[in-house]
Amino acid sequence: MVIVKPTKQTTGLNTMTNYRSAIKRIQNTETLQDIRSVSKGLGRVYQLGFFTDHEFTLLDHMVCDRIDHLKSIGAL
Repeated sequence: MVIVKPTKQTTGLNTMTNYRSAIKRIQNTETLQDIRSVSKGLGRVYQLGFFTDHEFTLLDHMVCDRIDHLKSIGAL
């Protein structure tokens, strides 16, 4: 995952922020190993201060929802 501190130049509509990138990574998971990898990466990025507490909480909920979704379709 590429880590970019948001600035005026990087907050445009076409710019992939760390948060948007994390959402895409969560949505692209297909296995439990993918989910673990993404989850660990999100934790590291959060520890470095690139997500707010609120963003990290929302991403954590997205990970849980993704696990539930994959279980419901029999992928896990």
